[in-house]
Amino acid sequence: MALELTLATLNAAKAVRLRSLCDGLDVTFRDVAGDPPAIAETSVTHLGNAIAKAVGWSRVVGGAALASDGGLVIPALGDGWESTLTRRATGEDVGDAERARRLLARMRDLEGSRREAYWAEAIAVARDGVLVCAWETDGMLGRIGEEFRPDANGPEGFWADGLWETPEGKKRWELSENERAVGADPWAQLFEPVSSFLARMA
Repeated sequence: MALELTLATLNAAKAVRLRSLCDGLDVTFRDVAGDPPAIAETSVTHLGNAIAKAVGWSRVVGGAALASDGGLVIPALGDGWESTLTRRATGEDVGDAERARRLLARMRDLEGSRREAYWAEAIAVARDGVLVCAWETDGMLGRIGEEFRPDANGPEGFWADGLWETPEGKKRWELSENERAVGADPWAQLFEPVSSFLARMA
């Protein structure tokens, strides 16, 4: 029997990545009837936020829910930048291009290794309001480039993909599946354990 699963997100770009963790599995994605649950992302860790979203959505919607929380870690910004607030720290009331412009402005005086950045990501699965499993990892050490170059065909929501780049100047969205795996992309690292776990839930 197919696993009925709710994707615990309102972000279209995030939903695409969560769906990718289910590639090849017997999964039916459930639509949320009525207003989606409002979950406060107040944890200081990505793992805590992912768990809160998975547990909260599965409690309200019922059944199993898959959630994630991640962000861009920029060590040189110190306490002035929290990866758990990657979106909110640059403004909830603006689009991707303006968020990118604001971050570039904050980093305009940083050069060389002080522009280094990497990704952190956490995934959680809950059923009927109870956490059943969660994972967290990080990777893809690169840098914040000098310009915002987003994927013209990609959905709004992952604006930082158009800022972060490899030492060769490739943006995250330009990398092949193999390049992401070699570079320790957190989503690539998490695919196998998450997919295997979901397969056992079905």
